[in-house]
Amino acid sequence: MPDEKFQYVIFAAEPYENVAFKVPNMEIDNTEGKYFINWDKDKKVYTVQLYFRERRIKALPALPQKPISFNPIGVRF
Repeated sequence: MPDEKFQYVIFAAEPYENVAFKVPNMEIDNTEGKYFINWDKDKKVYTVQLYFRERRIKALPALPQKPISFNPIGVRF
């Protein structure tokens, strides 16, 4: 069963098998300057640098109100 807290970045290149990296399940920032890839033919090194978008803080739901009165179990009126 997939874990919703993570996503995977997968790389495939022949004749090798696929390689996957587990990263946080946050939105990736694709704006210019925030996503960098490079293939160095001489060294045969593939470089990927990516950034995640900043998280938006979600408002928490309101907490239930404090009870006006409390009658313990066993107390009968």
